[in-house]
Amino acid sequence: MKKKKLIREIGEFGLIERIKKQLAKGYKLPKSYRSIVVGIGDDAAVVETEPDKLLVATTDILIEDIHFDLKTSPPYDLGWKLMAVNLSDIAAMGAVPRYGLIVLGLPVDTPVETVDKLIQGALDLAKKFKVFLIGGDTVTSPDKLVVNLVVWGVVPKERVLKRSGARVGDKIMVTGTLGDSAAGLEILQSAGRLTKTDWAKELIKRHLRPYPRLKEAQLLGSRRLVHGLIDCSDGLALSLKFIGQGSKVGAKIWADKIPVSGALKRYSAISRKAACSYALYGGEDYELIFTVPRDKEKETIKSIKKISGTEVTSIGEIVPLKSGFTLVDDKGKVNKLKAGGYEHFSVSPKNKR
Repeated sequence: MKKKKLIREIGEFGLIERIKKQLAKGYKLPKSYRSIVVGIGDDAAVVETEPDKLLVATTDILIEDIHFDLKTSPPYDLGWKLMAVNLSDIAAMGAVPRYGLIVLGLPVDTPVETVDKLIQGALDLAKKFKVFLIGGDTVTSPDKLVVNLVVWGVVPKERVLKRSGARVGDKIMVTGTLGDSAAGLEILQSAGRLTKTDWAKELIKRHLRPYPRLKEAQLLGSRRLVHGLIDCSDGLALSLKFIGQGSKVGAKIWADKIPVSGALKRYSAISRKAACSYALYGGEDYELIFTVPRDKEKETIKSIKKISGTEVTSIGEIVPLKSGFTLVDDKGKVNKLKAGGYEHFSVSPKNKR
C-alpha cells in the first residue's frame, strides 16, 4: 500500500502552492473574470468592485466531531458542503456569489490527499455557480480538522431579500423537500445495512451534498415576488421563528402540506418517527422558506418550476404576532408549534451534527 504524504512533510508553503496550482488548473480563468486583480500568493486578494450593487458577505465554519465526522463525511463531500452552506446564505439574500476565501486548520498528520479532495469538492460546486476561490489561510490545529469559508457576492440594491419582510396574509412557501438531511445523518450514524438501499443513499446524499437554491432565490428577487425569505439550515420550526422575529408576525402551517420525499417516508416507517418531525426540527436541508402575497402564489410556483425545475409547496400563512406559531395536524387540530431545531451552544447531546 502506497504511503500517504502528510502535511508536515510539505509544510505550510508547500501546501499553499499545491492548493494554488489545483485551483489554477480547475478554473482556467475566462477573460470575463479579470476583476481578480491579485489572487493567491500575496498578502491579500484584490478584486474590482461592481458599481450600483451591494456587497453581500457570509462565513461558515465546520469543526471535526461537532459538525462532521470524517468516518461518515469523506473529504470531498466535506469540501462540497462547506461551499454549499455558504452559497445557501448568499442565496437567502437574493445575491449572486462571486469570490471565496478558504481557511484550513490542519493537524500535522493530515494526509495531503485529504486536503486535495476537500479543495476539489469545494471547487466543483463553486464552478457550477462561477465562484472563484481566491485566497485564505492555513494553520496548524492541535488534533481536529477545522474548515472555514468566507464567500461574498453582489446584489442590486432593489433586489435584496431579507427575513424581516413577511406580512400578515402572506402565503408561506418552501422549495424542494424537507427533513431528508436529518434522516440521512441518522442513517450514517447507525452504520447499518440501511446504507446500502437506494432510498437511504438518496437521504445520505442530501446530507453530505446539499445543493444551494441560488437560481430560485435570484428569480424571486428579480421579479419582486417575495416579502420574507430564509434558508432552512436549522429546521423549519426554527426558521419560521426567525422570520417571525424579524418581521414581528406569527405563522400557521399545516403538517400534511409540508413536503417530504418518498425516501423519507420509507425511513420514517422504520425509525417510527413522523416524517414531518424531521422536517420541522432536523435542519441542514438548505431549502428556501419564504413568504409571498396571496395573489402571487400560483405565479411563484409556476415561475420557479419553469426556470429551475424545482418544486415549490405552499404550507401555510403569515398571521398576526399575537396569534403565535401554530401547527395544524392531519385531523385539523391546531397545536402550538413547539420550539426546536439546531442551535450551537445547546447542552443537548442531540445537538451534535
